[in-house]
Amino acid sequence: MEKYLKNGWERMNNKINKLIEKQLVYKGARELETKNLRIPSGIWQLDQTLGGWPSETIIELIHSDEGIGEISLLLPLISNLSNTSDKWVALINPPYIPYAPTMNTKNIDISKILIIKPQGHKEMLWAMEQTLRAKTCSAVIGWPKSINDKIARRLRVAARIGKTIGFYLIQKNSAPKSSSAPYRLQVNKNEFNTQISILKTRDGKNINPFAINNDLAMSKI
Repeated sequence: MEKYLKNGWERMNNKINKLIEKQLVYKGARELETKNLRIPSGIWQLDQTLGGWPSETIIELIHSDEGIGEISLLLPLISNLSNTSDKWVALINPPYIPYAPTMNTKNIDISKILIIKPQGHKEMLWAMEQTLRAKTCSAVIGWPKSINDKIARRLRVAARIGKTIGFYLIQKNSAPKSSSAPYRLQVNKNEFNTQISILKTRDGKNINPFAINNDLAMSKI
């Protein structure tokens, strides 16, 4: 009987390990270890609502169109990390080539900025996963044309392995209806301000939308 139970446990453990390798399940204890790690966002409203950007995970930023201020949420973070970490801030497939003088005015150390322009969509997703895993980047920001739940899970695992924070910025009409990304934010802009809706958090907390001044929402860097 004891031998039978032992063999049964071994078979079950092997199956669980295979599922983990395929990124179909997550180790809950590991998720809890990084749950409370936060990086200041540099934007008062975000720090008040989220406590800062969550570390070692991925965040989805949904926007209605390119150039409406979606990257503005990340400029204070990029500035902070480029000046306090010896690691890269990787920008993968940005729609605009960052303008060095503008980055200097935002106090961004351009020597820490790594720009990667892959040839195609699959290469872009591969590059994002690899930079998240590499442990050489303090943050990875990507602009995919589309994303699905399987890819989001892979990026989430890669961010945890690489102990970094990842963002992907995606247009609303390409964003999935649901996602395994633990955090999802939507950015909308009108004449007066940039509105932020937090659609999803890891703990399922409901947060009211808020707005930031358009002077903060500089869409191009």
